[in-house]
Amino acid sequence: MSPENALSKIMISKVVTIDHKMTVEQALNLLDEKQIRSAPVVDDNGKLLGMFSSHDLLASLVPIGVMDGVLPKLNFAHGAAPAIASKLRRLYPHPVTQY
Repeated sequence: MSPENALSKIMISKVVTIDHKMTVEQALNLLDEKQIRSAPVVDDNGKLLGMFSSHDLLASLVPIGVMDGVLPKLNFAHGAAPAIASKLRRLYPHPVTQY
């Protein structure tokens, strides 16, 4: 089997994209619905503007020591989850292009 044929069997032919006008909440809902962690952000003409990643969003909300491995576990501070959730809710109405 040629390499092209093997690739065609595993590649995604219809890529899920995030419209640049979507809010962070809408984008997260789309990622959840499609069971994916990231997707390209495109303009009205389908031009790639960047990537939206649930992991990157979470990383921006969690203290630096947790994400870079200095603190080994997410339970670094009991009770931190409400503060992180609050920060996330404040991001919900913002367009993905502002994130």
